[in-house]
Amino acid sequence: MNLALQQSPNAFTQPHAPEHRVTELIIPWSQQSALLLPMLRFLGNEDDQRWLTIISHGSISQAWLRQQGLNPRSIRVIRADSPESALWMTWEALAAGNSHTVVAEINAESAITAEMEQAASIGNCRALLVKGNLH
Repeated sequence: MNLALQQSPNAFTQPHAPEHRVTELIIPWSQQSALLLPMLRFLGNEDDQRWLTIISHGSISQAWLRQQGLNPRSIRVIRADSPESALWMTWEALAAGNSHTVVAEINAESAITAEMEQAASIGNCRALLVKGNLH
């Protein structure tokens, strides 16, 4: 008798690929608002009790969020005053688990992206790493 027929159906499946939680976007300055704002609106309306966290070098106010059609009650904005603090804050926000998504303005190298994947896995959330300013 053929051995393949005797094995369970699951014996032929591929091992489960790791879930990727970090996405990196490289967006030209001139197109950032047009591309990011719809994503932020969507993420801000997630049916999740956790925050959408935005980490930026610029100043994003509650008034700016409202002007852009975003719900400021579901969004936490953290201002980073240096690239190093943005990396640290992003890792901390991901690992804490109180955000469903962290959108961060950082220039991530591949090794840093791997560290962010680890933090996102710890916190059971996602990250959107954006190269350039958020607004």
